[in-house]
Amino acid sequence: MNAGRRYLDRIGAMLKQLEATQSMTIAKAAELCAEALMRGQRLYVSPDTSHTLHTELTGRAGGFIDLTILRDRRMLRAGDVVIIGTNAGFDASTVGLALHCQVVGAQTIGITSVSFEKAIRSVDDSGKMLHEVVDICIDQGGVPGDAVLDFADLDVPAIPASGILCMAAAWMILAETADRMIGAGKNPRIYQAIQMPGARDRNRDLQNSQRSS
Repeated sequence: MNAGRRYLDRIGAMLKQLEATQSMTIAKAAELCAEALMRGQRLYVSPDTSHTLHTELTGRAGGFIDLTILRDRRMLRAGDVVIIGTNAGFDASTVGLALHCQVVGAQTIGITSVSFEKAIRSVDDSGKMLHEVVDICIDQGGVPGDAVLDFADLDVPAIPASGILCMAAAWMILAETADRMIGAGKNPRIYQAIQMPGARDRNRDLQNSQRSS
């Protein structure tokens, strides 16, 4: 079997495991997000965590206009929700952020690999790992070290899994959030792909109404 197919098979199995073990937790995270947005609070994603999660979730066709990147921790208010995604949260950018959220009354959703976190030591001043301090922890699965393919001539595994797993979990949360908001009669504001006729004006009008509300 070629390496590309081996990776695809491994990721497919890990995604099935995510669904089998984390669906209820993802539903709880979605409820938290939906309730915050329907109260008029803010939904953030941290930029200091898993690689490109913050750019994947924001400003995307089909994504939430009301999900924004947390540029400054001073933006946080009680009742806001912050998504923190990583391959393993062990430092101030993840653990420290979650602890800061506790202080200001914001709630946190962690997406991480618990097995990876349990295999390493925290370098945060608290000595804690991310899964120990967030309000809701979604265990994306994965392995210590993140990489999942072994090659005979390499001394370490290659090709990470966390990017796909973390993004899949995050989009599952937002899909469930949309469903709950629609069910409550408070539709989420969703970006339309800018390639579609009139989409730029539509998106701009929705963004402007958000800022003025």
